[in-house]
Amino acid sequence: MRTYPCPHDEFHPLEGLEARCLMSGADVLPFTLYYPEGYAHAAINEFVPITNTNASEVRYEVLARYEVGDRDHVLASGVIPVNTRGGITINSSGNPAGMLVRPDTPYALIVRSSAPVAATLSHYDFGTAIGESFTDHLDDVWTFGEGYKDHNWTRDFVVFYNPTDDNVTVTLTAYTGNGSTIQLTKDVGAQRRGGWNLDAEAGVPAGVFGVRVHASAPIVAALSHYEIVTQRGFGTLGTAGGGATAGVVTAIEFDDTIDDHGGGGGGGGGSDDGTPTYPANSYLTVLNTTAQTATVTFTFLAREDGVPLSNNVRTITVLPQSRGGVSIRDLGFPLDDRFGVVYRADVPVTVTAAVYEGRDATGEEAATIAATSWTFGEGFMSRLRAGTDVTEDIYLFNPSGQTVTVTVDFLFSNGQAVQVTKPLDRLEIEDVKAHATQALLDMGPDVFYGVRVTASSPIVASMEHWDHSLGGGFATLGIAGGTIVNLGDILVG
Repeated sequence: MRTYPCPHDEFHPLEGLEARCLMSGADVLPFTLYYPEGYAHAAINEFVPITNTNASEVRYEVLARYEVGDRDHVLASGVIPVNTRGGITINSSGNPAGMLVRPDTPYALIVRSSAPVAATLSHYDFGTAIGESFTDHLDDVWTFGEGYKDHNWTRDFVVFYNPTDDNVTVTLTAYTGNGSTIQLTKDVGAQRRGGWNLDAEAGVPAGVFGVRVHASAPIVAALSHYEIVTQRGFGTLGTAGGGATAGVVTAIEFDDTIDDHGGGGGGGGGSDDGTPTYPANSYLTVLNTTAQTATVTFTFLAREDGVPLSNNVRTITVLPQSRGGVSIRDLGFPLDDRFGVVYRADVPVTVTAAVYEGRDATGEEAATIAATSWTFGEGFMSRLRAGTDVTEDIYLFNPSGQTVTVTVDFLFSNGQAVQVTKPLDRLEIEDVKAHATQALLDMGPDVFYGVRVTASSPIVASMEHWDHSLGGGFATLGIAGGTIVNLGDILVG
């Protein structure tokens, strides 16, 4: 298994960190964020960057809730100043003595705070990177379009956290492409993390499938996908509520180049490190859990100006209670096109985008809501490696028929900020490249920040980050705030 150096040295130690005393209680820390996945041992790097986007300081605590054994563990508590990025290092492979959690014991992560914050899980394992925003949303149904079982190739984990004070019964249903289904059921105690290693479930057949997780009370659920041969993988929260009739993936692409410099995502550069690499492809997978056939139309839009690509509309049908989708490689688009895709369906479906670059992958559920605020706990840029080894893109999509003014604030660990303002035309996808923003590069040789996106009317915002020195990248939607609406209610044709 590959290991990597810690990329977040500003977390050692976090300035202003208070003693690890429990500050819990709804009256003290009323805001909560969840991510149901967490795991550490000496070869894993795991971080939780946290950004305060408020006009006053924020008190916070980070907890682990273990799947087995003693349940509760306060990992850190502290104060983050106004408009500042902070966070914690849970484990660094270069400093196993500093591990904050019990090794080799699965857990969920919870961030409590005195005002809303943004938090991201950054996890490096199996030679790949997983990055995903925490969520404040709980639901009794979560769905995923992308699942795969092959003992010699992959390890897929569906994990969840029960935030209630009662036992919860959770049922996983796997849907194949031919309409057959497989069910697994598990009872999980109060405030416990649970889940399935699908490779170890004899009842789940090898191959591709979609997944529905249904619980007897609201939970949060995520999927972690690792390819143990290619060292590519991703993590993603599910689609809450079981799907939608409209959604958008802000960035998906297909580059047929065999990449041997340790990453992808439009960066280029780097050098051959001798590690085997694998052909690239991208997929849009669709899960239809309804009792009728779904007709799903994909419209592909060029980034920046919202101009449709040539021959840009594709329509597929997905059988009832089945999983389907399209391969981007097979659509015939030019290899240098980078685009977003809007879907519409006649019944609620779940769409997942999986992008497999030369040596890592990104995965993201299609956004089914739009909001006037999106926040990200994570952000990093290296001046010397910007645009080559390190790339970071903030994708903005305007689903409406009117021009929208969008402001992107990069909020640094020292309290300073850089602001970028963009007007977005009808159906425009704008790419704000952190690695090409000179004011950001001028902040220092290596800078850590969070990101706040605000808009005059609801939009969609996501982040894609690649670091070739770490061998991986990730994509994630931000945490939605402000005015939040169903995307289908404002999406123009």
